[in-house]
Amino acid sequence: EEQLTPILQHASLVEYYSTTWSRWLPGRLRVVILGAADSPLVRYDIVTTVGFRRNQLRRGVPVNAFRSTMLKGEEVEVYSRKSLAWLPGTIVDDQSRRHLLSGYNVVLDGARKTRLVPRHLVRRRFDHGQEVWVYNGPIVGFTRATVDREAQDAADAELIDTGALVPHEVDGEMAAIEESEGSDGSGDNDDSDADDGGGVGSLAPATTTVD
Repeated sequence: EEQLTPILQHASLVEYYSTTWSRWLPGRLRVVILGAADSPLVRYDIVTTVGFRRNQLRRGVPVNAFRSTMLKGEEVEVYSRKSLAWLPGTIVDDQSRRHLLSGYNVVLDGARKTRLVPRHLVRRRFDHGQEVWVYNGPIVGFTRATVDREAQDAADAELIDTGALVPHEVDGEMAAIEESEGSDGSGDNDDSDADDGGGVGSLAPATTTVD
């Protein structure tokens, strides 16, 4: 029987990127094993929180459309509307229920003031030379790799040139939105296609425990 490794464990707290709302929505992951015993597949379903009393189930969410919830002490980047650039910072505390839908409490490097930053303006930071885990699908699982930030910066610049990674106005706020591919809004999803969990390139710091 094939031993499968999901990108995150069942019932993990996650954020789902909604192309409808152009932002990350908090939710909880469901890992579903499909297919025959000799050829199983992994499907990811997510129950998202759209409002404090409104939940929605999205089935077959691709791995590039969700991320694990960020925790206290994580190094991140915050998109600055003033400088039109990503600035380094750190998550300073775990999120309360009141801030669950609002964003993250972040302090920028070199600053003292804590600010509440919308989720769509925060992303994880991976420094040049940092060891990370790269997810290569449920069969291969995770492998170690080293971040090449110069290559990443060049890739970001190319995405900006093509319009795939550009600042957008979202409710009057600037956001850097990575447009997801292959969205047709079918099934229970409002903006994601089904996926067997075989996407590649998802990163986690090497200091993170990978079960």
